[in-house]
Amino acid sequence: ARGIVHGTSASGATVFVEPRALVGQGNRLKMAQAELQAEEQRILVELTELVRERLASLRAAVDALDHADLRQAMARLGVDTQGVIVTVPDEARVDLVAARHPVLLLDGVEVIPGDLQLEGGQGMVLSGPNAGGKTVALKALGVAALATRAGIPFPAGPGSVCGFFDPILTDVGDEQSLSHNLSTFSSHVTNLSRVLEGAGPRALVLLDELAGGTDPVEGAALAGAVLAALLDRGAAVAATTHYAPVKAMAATDERLRNVAVGFDVAAMEPTFELHAGIPGASSALAVARRFGIPSAVIEDAENRLPD
Repeated sequence: ARGIVHGTSASGATVFVEPRALVGQGNRLKMAQAELQAEEQRILVELTELVRERLASLRAAVDALDHADLRQAMARLGVDTQGVIVTVPDEARVDLVAARHPVLLLDGVEVIPGDLQLEGGQGMVLSGPNAGGKTVALKALGVAALATRAGIPFPAGPGSVCGFFDPILTDVGDEQSLSHNLSTFSSHVTNLSRVLEGAGPRALVLLDELAGGTDPVEGAALAGAVLAALLDRGAAVAATTHYAPVKAMAATDERLRNVAVGFDVAAMEPTFELHAGIPGASSALAVARRFGIPSAVIEDAENRLPD
């Protein structure tokens, strides 16, 4: 057959030939495809010019859609967590009734509600057993303050209020770093220095295990001094601790208030309830027993306790 050879297979056994009878039709197809591509390009250029002329309006429309999508997400979050838009007073003050941490609610955990009150120049010392809910209460305060600033519903009861805190300063978690040569205590001290530098009358300061990870006597002394300095700056402060001197400080300094997380001695487990006005026992041996430390080790530890 007569035609144009376009190529061969890898083995050379097959030759790809375009029959001469189809050459004209193939040429017309190539021309039509070129015309189609040129027309598509012309339309795209025209549409691009129309978009350019209306760019400001289109950007405004996109921003409006983003805002509407954000508000819808906030509303859905409020429904899922049974949240409310808390009242925002002029002063730096928070008074949450039956507050619950929204992340726990979204995880399907049965959350025990708690009342949390704090204002500028005053502090809350949270104490009690490990795994008893101290850090959760601390984080709930921070989430409530951030949610208020963003206009996001927060799961709390009617009558809850939260002022506009700025800045919100935290030292929560272990920031130990091998690459930066920081121990747990060194990282806490570094954060405390940053917190002290940034604290002011409208600041909310959240400190987990304040000055922990070092000698208890010196750690307690440092914790008390940091609390006093923050209160002198007018900040609203909430801190968790196991230090007895810090709990005693909260009992004698009128600017501080003890809050204990509950512990059921009979059941040997935390109740996650908040009790204002009293310090909480750490119950370290009871918690250790609950989490699997052998009874013989617990009994030996009890015998080693001082009278």
